[in-house]
Amino acid sequence: MTEIVGDSLKLFRAALGALFIFLVAVVLAEAIYRWHLSRDVHAEIARRMPSEATPNFVAYGVAPWRFDRDMGFSFVPRPWRAAQINDGRFTGCSVTGRGDQFGNYDLDADRYADADIRLAIFGSSFSMTGYSEGRMVSQALSEKLSVASGKRVHTLNFSRDATGVLSYFDAARVAVRQFRLDAAIFLINASGVAYQRHWRTVVPADDGYRRLYMLSEPIEKVAENPSVTPHPAVINDNITEEWCRTATADDPLVRSLIQRHIAQLREQTKPRVAIKFWRLDRSFAINLVRHGDPYHRMRLFEGQQQYSPYARDRYSDDPGFRDAVAQLKLLRVPIVLVHIPTLPEMRRADGGFDFAAQGIPPKQGNSLVADLQATTGERMIDLYELYPATAKQDPIALVASEQNWHPSSLGTEHMAEALARVILDRADTRLLLSRRPSADQSR
Repeated sequence: MTEIVGDSLKLFRAALGALFIFLVAVVLAEAIYRWHLSRDVHAEIARRMPSEATPNFVAYGVAPWRFDRDMGFSFVPRPWRAAQINDGRFTGCSVTGRGDQFGNYDLDADRYADADIRLAIFGSSFSMTGYSEGRMVSQALSEKLSVASGKRVHTLNFSRDATGVLSYFDAARVAVRQFRLDAAIFLINASGVAYQRHWRTVVPADDGYRRLYMLSEPIEKVAENPSVTPHPAVINDNITEEWCRTATADDPLVRSLIQRHIAQLREQTKPRVAIKFWRLDRSFAINLVRHGDPYHRMRLFEGQQQYSPYARDRYSDDPGFRDAVAQLKLLRVPIVLVHIPTLPEMRRADGGFDFAAQGIPPKQGNSLVADLQATTGERMIDLYELYPATAKQDPIALVASEQNWHPSSLGTEHMAEALARVILDRADTRLLLSRRPSADQSR
């Protein structure tokens, strides 16, 4: 009996030992497999990273942006000095623009005070072009309407680059009251339909550098904001007017600017791994055996979009948007919804939005436009329909280039001419332009 018990214990110990060895082997195999997976992922990251081609960029001595809770961001009202780096060499400095006293990227804002009629444009970079040539769409529109009406018409331009409909209405809610505007014109290109809100702030870094951050919440302090994305723009306080006069291609600051540009660009474009390879709640090896994919039901890389897309199909699901529309209606301000064209849309026979060309699901884009019209009670006007037939024969002349679909100088003029027709044809805005100036309009 004793021998039987002893043999049973030996067998049990042997089985236990074998089980232990098996478990250790399984754990080791899983660990080795995960290590190989992590190496493969890092190799994929390296493959996805852009090649370090000869740098071409501007480095700002004056950061153009500042945090603005209502507008998302405003433009700094002094010249934006910047160093030009072309083909990896310093080629001099230039002034890339400046904000006006209202924080807009605008021209002739001083005329606002004496205007009989005050209009405002809310849009993206598509309605900001023309600054360097001295004639933006807002300026051209003001001139055309002033001539047509005999009134002093001024159009403020609250456009902000890389913003969309939600941001436009946030800005209009504040601007209409603050500037006592007579009408709000929303210039909407396809990509602007699906932009989420974002804010911007610039904070000190090291060695005279500053860093631009994109914020998904209106919280200026980066450390307190739950969603922050660093932007690759290079900003350094040492790019002064004096430095620009004396700097050479071999200047230490030039070398530093190029190194910072490369580092920040790589940081911004580097894919972020979403998977924790040493998590204990699942087996990558078993996933491979059972599903043929070690990452079954797991996301390998996180999205790292600098400008977040709007995930919903209706603007009216957003409380801020609903409130903005309600306030504009309460003030009885004409709301003018205008679709401004991109090059692919100019080349379409049927006109309208080409959401697919901007990476926006057409179903979502069309739903958002329909909801915008239903909520505001206004019809979206396709501006390109109002362009002359001669202009439509050569769409490429209306944009900056085949790759850059922002309006050219000619395109800006046609935009303004078509917008003037819209304002003069609408009953509410036509009445606005025909009214006699009152004493209150000296404002």
